[in-house]
Formats: sequence, structure tokens, C-alpha cells
Amino acid sequence: MQRRRWRAVWILGLVLVPLLVLVPVALAQGDEVVHLTGELQGDQYAGGGTVVLDRGAVVHGDLLAAGRTIIVYGTVDGSVMAAGTRVEVYGHVGHAVRVAGGSIPGEPALILAGRVDGDLVAYGTEVDVREEASVGGNTYAGGGTVDLGGTYAGDVQASGSTVTIAGTVQGDADLGCSTCKVREGAVVAGGLTYTSADPAQITGIVRGHITQLLPEAVGQTPAPQRFRHTATSWITGLLGAWAAGALLLWLWPRAAAAAEESLRLRPGHSVGWGALALFCVPLLLFVLLVLSAVLGLLVRIWPYGASVGLVVLGCYLLALVLSQIVVGYTIGRLILCALKWDRVPGARFWEMLLGVLLLALAGLIPYVGGWFKFAVVLFGMGAIIVAAWRARRRPAPGTVAGEGAAVAG
Repeated sequence: MQRRRWRAVWILGLVLVPLLVLVPVALAQGDEVVHLTGELQGDQYAGGGTVVLDRGAVVHGDLLAAGRTIIVYGTVDGSVMAAGTRVEVYGHVGHAVRVAGGSIPGEPALILAGRVDGDLVAYGTEVDVREEASVGGNTYAGGGTVDLGGTYAGDVQASGSTVTIAGTVQGDADLGCSTCKVREGAVVAGGLTYTSADPAQITGIVRGHITQLLPEAVGQTPAPQRFRHTATSWITGLLGAWAAGALLLWLWPRAAAAAEESLRLRPGHSVGWGALALFCVPLLLFVLLVLSAVLGLLVRIWPYGASVGLVVLGCYLLALVLSQIVVGYTIGRLILCALKWDRVPGARFWEMLLGVLLLALAGLIPYVGGWFKFAVVLFGMGAIIVAAWRARRRPAPGTVAGEGAAVAG
């Protein structure tokens, strides 16, 4: 059960993180309606106010879509990866469906009424799987309200305020909810494990063992106070990152542009050097301080060794802080370039503000957020190192300035 949980977390993270970048681009298209018709070879990428795969249309590959409303009537031989305020799947999907839905009050963020041969990964304010739907693999769903009708050939893992099983689950069911229901007519062929403070409302059939787990205590702090503390910390961190990014772009625009260029053009080098620095610098600091302490007893060089160690530590901590700004600046620049807004006055500041905001939002994703922040540090710190090394090797500083100015726009 634990292995399935972590698999769901990783899949959900891989869905949401790229879509945090794609959705703003798609939503900027306004009310544009994009229709996909006929037979389409290879993977398809679509974005707009509304994206529709028409009836009779066939995608011989994967479908990646972002917009306000995504509707799939046709057939997709591969997987569907979609994000919008409302995602509807009525057709046949040959592999997996991985979707993230936004929020329209009173309406489902996800509607599944078609056939999915692979896994279903769905995250939204409301998830509604209709009676006629079927899922050939495992199901991972999360939202405020999750209604699971239809037929599920594999296991089901779902979490939300209210989770209802109204269909047939041929595997096990693992639920985490305030209100858990197995409706009359529903069948769970395997076992049912649910985490809730209240007993599940079971009027259907569960053929396996039923296990209730109590949620862990969250401490004595009232929920509103915890929320205010978390929100205040998040907003303070975001404003601090914005201020540091604005200061960096104002005082050292060429250095920021060089780091952005390194990350954009050499992501492999960046993540490699970032991993090396992240793990080796603390070890180097430890060795340096130990050697300084030992040699200081003999030749009295402790103050010098300690000073070098403090300088290295300061640079290391500064790179950690700037890594978020470099990655955010790169993401924001890619988005504004895609929208052709990179020539507006003060574009580099808007790019930084947008990118850092998206990173801060991605960091809020449960479980995945911490790993995402770790990846940001790797890429950002590595980009800073690569940019510094390239600047050191260039014989003419004017070349760096020229390129930095070109990148900064």
C-alpha cells in the first residue's frame, strides 16, 4: 500500500509541475476554441480557452492540453495529460489519463465518462467518475469531493473531504477522507482501508477486510491559527524572494542574464554541477574547519582557516537563496517569450515575478513540493556555477556583457 501511495505522489508531481508552466500560457489565449479533428499522427500539444478533441477524431500518440475547459470526445491511443478549470473525458484512452482540474463553484473539475485502459490520476476540487466509465489500471484521485462510479480493474486510492465509491472496484480500496462512503450497489472485491475519525458509511458490498485507521494528531494549535501561520510564512517568503530578485536584476543584470542563459541552454551541466556543489561543499567546509582547528594548535593559523570557511559558507548560502530566483527568472522568461511579451518595459522584472510565484505555488503541492524545491536548488545553484565558470574563461568581459544584454532583452 505504501508503494502505491508513493507512486501516486510521483505521478501527480510529474503532472502538476509542468502544467504550472503550461496553464498560464493557455489561459492567456482568452476564449479561443481549439478543435482537434481527423486522424492525428504523433503526440499532440494544444492550448486555448477551450480545447476539444472532436467525436471521431483519433490521436495516434499522447495528448497534452491546457486551458480553461478540456473536452475529449474522440480516441487517444496513448495517454491524456490535461489541466484546466474543467476537464471532461468521454472518449477512449488507450493508456493513462492524468489530469488536474481547477475550480468552478458547484461544478466538477473533472468528469470521466469514457474508457481508460491504463491508470487514472486525477486531482481537482471535485472529481466525478460516471457510472459508464471504466479504468483498466489503478486509480489515484484527490479533491474536495471525489465520486467514484464506474468499474475499476485495479486498486483505488483516493483522498478528499468526502470520498464515495459507487461503482465496482476489483482490487483494494485505500481512502483518506472526513466522510467515507460505499453506496448501495457498489462492490469492493478486495479489502477496504480508510483513514478517518468517523466510521465509514457502508451500504454496499466489501468482500475483503475493512480496516479503519485514525488520522494522526496534528497538535494543539487550532486549525485557523495554523493556517494563518502557514499563509503568513508563505507570503513573507514570496515577498522576500521578489525583493532579492529585483535587487539582483537591478544591481547585476548581466550576471542574472548569464545564469538564466546557462540554465536554459545547458540544463544538464547545471543540474550536474548543482548536485556536486550541494553535497560536496558542506563536506569541504567540515574538512576545512577540522583541519584549521588541528593545525591551529600547532602553527596558529586557526583564524585564517576559519575566515576562509566562513567566506565559503556565505557564498554557499547566497547561492541557495539565488537558486530560486534564477530558476524562476528562467521559467518566467520562457512564458513571456511564448506570449511575445518579452519586449514590454521592465520585462525582466515581470519575468522574475511570474517565475518565482509559480515556483512558490509548486512548493505547496503535498509531498511533491519538497522534492520540487530540492530540484530547483540543484538547477539554480548549478546554473550559477556554470555561468561563473564561463565568465571566468572568457578573455573579453565585454563579450559577457553583450550576451547578457541580449538575453535580458
